[in-house]
Amino acid sequence: MRILRKLKRGYEPLLILGIIVLLYSIGCSAFEFFLPIFVNDLVDNFGFVGFLLALPSLIDLSLDIPIGDLSDKLGRKIVMLFGLGIAVILGVLLHHMTTVALIAIFLLIWGFAYQAFNIPVTAYVMDISPKGRFSEYFGAYMTFMFLGLATGPAIAGFLLVSNKDLIPYFYSLMSGVSFLVTLLALKRIVRSQELFKGIRELIKRDRIFMKELLDFRKLGVTGLLVLYLTFILAFSELVIWTLEPLYFQSLLINPVYGGLILSSFVLPLVIFEIPAGILADRYGERRILALGFLISGISLTFFGFSDNLYNLLIFAFLTTTGLALALPSIEGILMEISIRYKKGEIAGVWNFAEDLGFFTGPLSGGLIAQYYGLGNAFVVVGLILILSTFPVLLVLKGR
Repeated sequence: MRILRKLKRGYEPLLILGIIVLLYSIGCSAFEFFLPIFVNDLVDNFGFVGFLLALPSLIDLSLDIPIGDLSDKLGRKIVMLFGLGIAVILGVLLHHMTTVALIAIFLLIWGFAYQAFNIPVTAYVMDISPKGRFSEYFGAYMTFMFLGLATGPAIAGFLLVSNKDLIPYFYSLMSGVSFLVTLLALKRIVRSQELFKGIRELIKRDRIFMKELLDFRKLGVTGLLVLYLTFILAFSELVIWTLEPLYFQSLLINPVYGGLILSSFVLPLVIFEIPAGILADRYGERRILALGFLISGISLTFFGFSDNLYNLLIFAFLTTTGLALALPSIEGILMEISIRYKKGEIAGVWNFAEDLGFFTGPLSGGLIAQYYGLGNAFVVVGLILILSTFPVLLVLKGR
């Protein structure tokens, strides 16, 4: 009944988008849990694993902003369908990637497909959010996504025990279902232009998509802090997603529990997203951001020193509890900035900062793990999170 009441109040586009994001996130997170294991079996070197898993974000760094701008011109739905269609094909092809060169090409294409879905989704949420209710809509969207991200690794852990070869096909299946729901049920918001006409206009007017990079200098100190924090969160996230599947294997932990550990890194984002927003409104973004980064950094540091299953589960949960406290404040500041710019471009700039972290995270984490051990990679990231509290306290005075 509660869902029906919400539907009567105009939540249909949000609910449909939430279902699409939930389905895709379940498949994608199961796939991401499996990828480090698959790549490590191929190259047997943590540093090289980090390098290869950084490749998707390397290609994204040059395409995030154009994808956002393209979604402004051609429509969110068309770009989303394109990304989901590629994802369906990639899941089927993974087991044919038997050389380093092939897996490198595969990961580059996968990175593009992911962002072709993710960026227009973010912009779509901005489009459908009524004035003054963006935090509510964006929080609901993030809840759907985080619920999927928490569910996928748990499913992948069970599949890893029964038949690990099924995981890429599971990703294709979930991407395919998301494609169908998008095609049949998602309402088109932005009127699309003819495809090649829109691309020609972008190249001519925006000088091959790079014009929006200049917007970084217009964001001010607060905007640049948001980009820095976004970068650090993405950096930390990808270190965790890259190394946790390898860490539990090195500790000889059952894959089912390995999946649950990774799920524990995501679950607090489902539980605490809304309460964290309330806390930020009551006590101020500055305090909550600093507290969140401090809790997260201390917990991840202890995670790196742990080899007991229960300790790993607890510290994984606490690490992301801290991040969950920080996220609503970052999103709120981002929304204030987006008022002055095209929403698609802001979504692209934000994702650009994320992908810089997504690229450097696996690369740095893999190198640290190779030379100093898997556990120490988590310790280093934990210390970075702790140090990040200082710019928050310095820049956000009065908030």
